[in-house]
Amino acid sequence: MPTKIKGVVSVEWGLNNSPENKNKGYTHSVLMTFTNEEGRQNYLQHPEHEALKKVLKPLLDDLLVFDYQI
Repeated sequence: MPTKIKGVVSVEWGLNNSPENKNKGYTHSVLMTFTNEEGRQNYLQHPEHEALKKVLKPLLDDLLVFDYQI
């Protein structure tokens, strides 16, 4: 995504490996970093985001989105 969408700085993902068992059934995490609010808006409206949703939605039982500013 960083090479395709202006304002997307990085994308990281991983599998839950916490021994605390507080993941509420969620097994994977994706962290996207944006340059600013404009970058996030670019991503949300971008055709690449829509294409990604079409690929991932059939694979997911549930989805949680959590946005925050640093």
